Amino acid sequence: MSEMLKAFKLVAPYIKDLMVDDVAVTITDTEKYIKFIRGEKIPQMVKAEKFLRALL
Repeated sequence: MSEMLKAFKLVAPYIKDLMVDDVAVTITDTEKYIKFIRGEKIPQMVKAEKFLRALL
């Protein structure tokens, strides 16, 4: 995992807290989901380590 992705994984919860509206934060690389921080009303749609779908 790149240093940039490690940094975003570390600050993801704080990014969510900085927003005025309810948001979810999703971090991915080019192959899989790395981290998902759900919002208060936004359901968790993915799980970490699950692969992204191929684009058609």
